[in-house]
Amino acid sequence: MSIHLQTDLQELHKDLLQMCAIVEDMIHRAVDQLAAPNLEEAQTLIAEDNRIDRWDVRIEDSCLKLLALHQPVAIDLRRITTVLKISGELERVADLAVNIAERAVGLADAPVVTIPDQLKDMAHDAVDMLHRSIDAYVDLDTRSG
Repeated sequence: MSIHLQTDLQELHKDLLQMCAIVEDMIHRAVDQLAAPNLEEAQTLIAEDNRIDRWDVRIEDSCLKLLALHQPVAIDLRRITTVLKISGELERVADLAVNIAERAVGLADAPVVTIPDQLKDMAHDAVDMLHRSIDAYVDLDTRSG
């Protein structure tokens, strides 16, 4: 593997992990909005979602550039195509975080809504699955369930 390909792959890997950390945080903050809606926080999440959208496009461009310039094979090719898919899914998860926050703000003027513990548990489980998926990518573990 050329040194340029290795450097580009490391940069791509770093970008994806940073994107994932932000998206995980967005989900936590969006779910927190259900208990205490806050218009400013929802607007912050929308701004972060726009940033994630741009980040997704940048990662996709980087992947396509790597494919075109380096013509990777085997594990490098699989890693690049995996990053393409993960990036798109992270962008979708960020969109869902914004949707949750927007719905929470819509409930702000409604009577007090009690958030069931099961919803918090589901959100925690969803973030945990996301985190384990990224860990499997990092560890190159195809068997993680």
